[in-house]
Amino acid sequence: MTASDDLWVTFSADPRTSPTLKATDADRDIAGSVLRDAFADGRLTLTEYDNRLGVALSIGTLGEVHELIADLVASADDFTPNPVALDIQPKAVVKYGRELRNARNRFLFLTVSSIAIWLATSLAGAPWWAIWPVIPILWSWLVYRSTRDNAASRIKDIADNIAETRRTTRDLD
Repeated sequence: MTASDDLWVTFSADPRTSPTLKATDADRDIAGSVLRDAFADGRLTLTEYDNRLGVALSIGTLGEVHELIADLVASADDFTPNPVALDIQPKAVVKYGRELRNARNRFLFLTVSSIAIWLATSLAGAPWWAIWPVIPILWSWLVYRSTRDNAASRIKDIADNIAETRRTTRDLD
């Protein structure tokens, strides 16, 4: 069994022999991983990668998977997956986790510090009805919610940036 054959075995069924079988989310993820590897290797332009990734996310059958990535797997003997690019998704998830934690911490810090300043100034004689802390608290809450609610697209963007950085770094070498 060759490295290319190993790729096809990772799907729920071999797309070459079961083209009408419905694709699973895991199949779509594998296709996305193949596309990321191809982009990182320089076999796809950014536009091609974006277009194909959009198709990969909406694949219905395994036959569509084969059509999408068959030209990236030149032949059963030629294909070897890029072991360096296989760690892009986990690194993107970790980086997103840091971004989400930082957004949450900013929200908590601004909330606590704004309320503390508001209480101190109110006790010093400022009117109690002037509730200015609402503005920074609301702003930081919106940033946190935006970061949390757009997790999938943010992780994709981070993975794309990592792949692009690796590709341009390799081009410079």
